Amino acid sequence: MNVYNFEDSHIKCLISDGTSAYADRRISGGYDSSPLDLDGDSDNDIDYSATKSNITTVFNNLSSVIDEDDLLFIFVTDHGNYESGHAYIYLWGYGEKIWDYEFADEVDKINAAQITIVMEQCHSGGFIDDLTYSNRTIATACDYDESSYGMGYYTYNEFVFDWIAAVAGEDPYENPVDADDNEDGIVSMLEAFNYAEANDSQSETPQYYSNPDDLGYFLQLESGLYISGSCLVCSSGTQYTINGLGAGTSITWYCSGNITRVSNQGSNPCEFEPDEEGDDGWIDATLTDNSYQISLSHKDVWVGVPPLDYVSGPDEGYVYNTYTFYAHPQRDPLSQAEYEWILNPLLDNDVRPYYDYTDIAFYDAYCCYQVVARAYNTCGYSDYEFTNIEIYDSKRMFVLSPNPASEFVTISLAKSVSSDLNEAEIKLSTIDYSIQIVDLYGNLHFSGTRSGDSFTIPVNNLKNGNYFVHINDGKEKFNLKLIIKH
Repeated sequence: MNVYNFEDSHIKCLISDGTSAYADRRISGGYDSSPLDLDGDSDNDIDYSATKSNITTVFNNLSSVIDEDDLLFIFVTDHGNYESGHAYIYLWGYGEKIWDYEFADEVDKINAAQITIVMEQCHSGGFIDDLTYSNRTIATACDYDESSYGMGYYTYNEFVFDWIAAVAGEDPYENPVDADDNEDGIVSMLEAFNYAEANDSQSETPQYYSNPDDLGYFLQLESGLYISGSCLVCSSGTQYTINGLGAGTSITWYCSGNITRVSNQGSNPCEFEPDEEGDDGWIDATLTDNSYQISLSHKDVWVGVPPLDYVSGPDEGYVYNTYTFYAHPQRDPLSQAEYEWILNPLLDNDVRPYYDYTDIAFYDAYCCYQVVARAYNTCGYSDYEFTNIEIYDSKRMFVLSPNPASEFVTISLAKSVSSDLNEAEIKLSTIDYSIQIVDLYGNLHFSGTRSGDSFTIPVNNLKNGNYFVHINDGKEKFNLKLIIKH
């Protein structure tokens, strides 16, 4: 932790009985309670007791915060066994254990750039066949049918004593350790394993797994191997970087046909720009050092500004109604598209920005409104696209009285001047109206259902200000302005 600068909040410890003050550790011929501060910084470092349910809890939590740009390091120590073709780890509590396939199910929840696992317990090699997966390295103290041994007076386990010393650069007695065989300035997972295996004097056979085969040569604890950079490639140029590489490692960059590499091959960082805009693409790289080589996973990107083909919506409607308009294509998460809507002429209408659709309330009859939209991201704006709508006088309209209101407001269904409906058609008592009162920020202050041609709603609890009354009969939507003044 101190060598690689892991933050406390990024480390989860499951140890014996967790934070309980009961004795849970054998030491000097007796028992005591395990210390909660493991690194001497006066903070509690233990999060949970080592039970199966807590393991599930931790991996569920990790699955929600770890993504494809992260490295996950898992370290397992203490006792294990092997039965009926499967290995397991002893956990805290009578009969508590987790089998190899159960542990693999937990690890498989994590979508990290790479996962590296070190296991010290007896029969730990029996976990490898269940944990094998791409972008992982695994090191175990022994094979599936072997015990794992302590050293000397059993103060430390033989294998992980040397593995930890390799990555830390010194052993617990502050004796310097140099496991950097290729002298590139980092201790990789393969170098740490090679050092621990070479210095293991016990009757055990350490096991090693890497997929791809050369991953462990490049991978180290400081960071995962991935291409870092924006998911947008803009015409101004966008840089991509691979962090934590040892000296002497060469990079060969590749990209999709709609992207052009600007920097020299092998540069780190390397700059790219669009060749064709308005589509998805990818960037990837191959790392080479001596006879070792691996290809990194694609970095999926969006190239340039988001496209907008057309805008759709109704071509006619009635005043006091709300209509929905859509920008096509719909939002693509990779493009990080947002949308800007413009109503021309604007008049007194509620136009909602930042979505690939908008609901527009029309309060005046006019021929014709032009509804305009364009998509944009940090690379720039698409061209404007538009559609037209002609708004007529409504066959129905509602009146608010009084307005401004103080204690109550009455909503009455009335006949428009241009309507040819008779009074009987207007006053349909069987229609149910959904009524909502919202403020200018969209906060809901009243919601209910009313029927008939007139209904009264108390508003004495509303603060002074402007509000909207939304009325919906299941077929048409009506929007009225309400002013509250006490």
